[in-house]
Amino acid sequence: MQAIKNNGLCPNQMKWSMQLFTNPRFTVPDANGEVILYYYIPLAQSFDGLGKRVIYPYLATYPVFKPVNDCNVSCDSQKQMYDFLFESIETIYLDLSIINISYEPDDCYEYWQTNNTKPKLISKMQKIKKEFFAVYEYFIKMGLAGEVMQNSLFISKGNLRITQKNKDKLFAFGLVCDEKEEGYYFINNKYKEMFPAWKLHCSISKDNKISEHDVMNFLYGSLMDKKYTADEIFGRVGNPALISELEQYFLEKEYTCENSQLTVRYEKEYPNKQKAYMNISYDFRKVSPMIFEFKVPHFSKVLKFYDQMDAELKAMVFNRTKICDGCGYCNQTDKTGKRPRLTLLLELNGNTKPKCPLFPYFVWNGINKEMITKVKKLFEFAESVL
Repeated sequence: MQAIKNNGLCPNQMKWSMQLFTNPRFTVPDANGEVILYYYIPLAQSFDGLGKRVIYPYLATYPVFKPVNDCNVSCDSQKQMYDFLFESIETIYLDLSIINISYEPDDCYEYWQTNNTKPKLISKMQKIKKEFFAVYEYFIKMGLAGEVMQNSLFISKGNLRITQKNKDKLFAFGLVCDEKEEGYYFINNKYKEMFPAWKLHCSISKDNKISEHDVMNFLYGSLMDKKYTADEIFGRVGNPALISELEQYFLEKEYTCENSQLTVRYEKEYPNKQKAYMNISYDFRKVSPMIFEFKVPHFSKVLKFYDQMDAELKAMVFNRTKICDGCGYCNQTDKTGKRPRLTLLLELNGNTKPKCPLFPYFVWNGINKEMITKVKKLFEFAESVL
């Protein structure tokens, strides 16, 4: 176990746990009077501090360079801005003191844990993210207030006052300020031609409050209807060829792509306003941050055709559909008390369980050929019985 920890495969604050199962195989003593204990070891990437865990996904998912062609900003300027922004994330990642983040031991949530199970942890994570986003919010303010003058960004003092503290912070990103009576001239000796693209990235109204969505659009260059595919964003942390295969499958079925924060979503609306989707996301809060989530159209109806599924599909559906626990969600609006539950009795290899059709768990933390095959089979079957 120490070797696992030494190799950075367990977050620092995740604890080894030991559980005694209730199955007779575990509870009945053997010939030596001993029982079997089950060790749970959370294998996952560990980080040198909580701050690096929160910042890392913005490095790992930084998309491939895709210039905007229908604009008056050169490709070279856009590429320099792209490189500058990626380098700025690296700079913060390597020295969190730039954004006033002190060291906190690494920690995260198990996949089943909600934020309120560790309220102090989520508060710390949100503070780090807020400080990180504040850097790029300020970059947006500079872009909105400034104008490009040759190889510099000029900001009038009437538009934005820049303190010495902010000048020092900006210098850490290679931005040199020459203050004059009329305003501030910013240059970057490495990326001299980036400022036209800087202005292009600031594609919001000066009167609007800058949102997290605006910050992500600025940082990733998501502007003028430019969108990224999942393999272009998650190719560094997943298998880009396999991710692309999944994407092509849903695109061929006329699912539409949307980008939001660290998520790429492919969605389609079926009859009766039933939506189905594939979400691929990176959630730094979780011990296994890469998440592939699928929602099948009209799953309650699909489940009624369970007996027509082949053995592989049956096994996946049976194992990823929760047992009914009598929560009452499916008939909560019934005032008569006569509406039956939506529970369906499903059988797999002689094991029969009451299954809930409302909360299937078609979620994976990784991608491989077997998963893709099963997902395709599930969606093909669903469409065949609708």
